Amino acid sequence: MSRFEYPLYAKFFYRYAVIPLSIILLVYLIMMIFGAGEHPVYIALIIIDALILYGANYQYYKSYKLLPFVIETGDEKLTASNFMPGVKKAEIKYSDIDDISGGVFGYNPKGLIFVHDGVQNRTIALHPSMTDINTLLRIIISKLDKDLRGVLLTRLNRQEEESKV
Repeated sequence: MSRFEYPLYAKFFYRYAVIPLSIILLVYLIMMIFGAGEHPVYIALIIIDALILYGANYQYYKSYKLLPFVIETGDEKLTASNFMPGVKKAEIKYSDIDDISGGVFGYNPKGLIFVHDGVQNRTIALHPSMTDINTLLRIIISKLDKDLRGVLLTRLNRQEEESKV
């Protein structure tokens, strides 16, 4: 059984980076609301600030819900834990994985990699900053059925060829 985690700075950033951003945006929002009576142009800025605040917190919540901070691989299943509060652990059998997309399997090598369990209809995300992410992906791909493994290796080869051009 192998255990994969994020470095300490990545854990800290993924968990707490939105807090100072939200505080700053809220302070600006409050200041602009009080100034909107004198300068009507602030109304557009209030809308933009509120949209940025909402978008940042929505993306944070969405990624926090999908991104486990600890992944353990076994012979038959993958165990993801340390999600946001309320979600303790997710177990995905290798035989139930029906797709791996995003990241190196998609168009953005630095983006999130999504592992989808077709039986439970559950998705977990892996970020390339995880320690030994390549080893984890090799373990997962080696445990998949031949058809899906062939599709994923074809995607990887296509990405490799496109990056050379």
